[in-house]
Amino acid sequence: MIYSLAAVGVVMILCVGFTGLCSFNPGRPENGPVQAVDDHAMLDGEAHTLGFPIRYVEAPEGWTANSARRINVNNEPAASVGWVTAKDGYVRLVQTGVSAKDAVDGFDGYTREEIGQRSIEGHEAHIFSTMDEDKDNLWVVDLGGVRLLAQGEGSEEDIVEILARAIRTAPLPREDAAEASRGAAES
Repeated sequence: MIYSLAAVGVVMILCVGFTGLCSFNPGRPENGPVQAVDDHAMLDGEAHTLGFPIRYVEAPEGWTANSARRINVNNEPAASVGWVTAKDGYVRLVQTGVSAKDAVDGFDGYTREEIGQRSIEGHEAHIFSTMDEDKDNLWVVDLGGVRLLAQGEGSEEDIVEILARAIRTAPLPREDAAEASRGAAES
């Protein structure tokens, strides 16, 4: 029985080895190239469908957008873009139409308490933390029609930078639902 298992093991290793789909690299893993995504196209589409102002934030030099998708915040759709920073950190910016309180309560299922505030471009950023040390702080800025939520493995300066850029950026143009339906009826 042992010999048959050994024979099967050798055959498996030989078959898989010839495909080139497996590799063994002892030692510390290295970061590969960051896969960039078209965050502008995603946000432009969201600006036409979501009921709140969406901003396309131009990333700082050396940052790469590697995720752009719609997520749910408190069971409402929100736009999320994540960047790998120039210093190999990660920062995510979420734009949502729910209230700041609902955004904090319904962000990721963790209970958060406010631990501080910081003024960014004339707006108050409220900083929330969980009791779980593995979870990043959540920064929340209320711009009236939209709430900006930022978090990540980046430095505090990275989070402040992306929030400042978002605050300074004008919302993307969007059609109102009435205009969209009127345009469809005229077609």
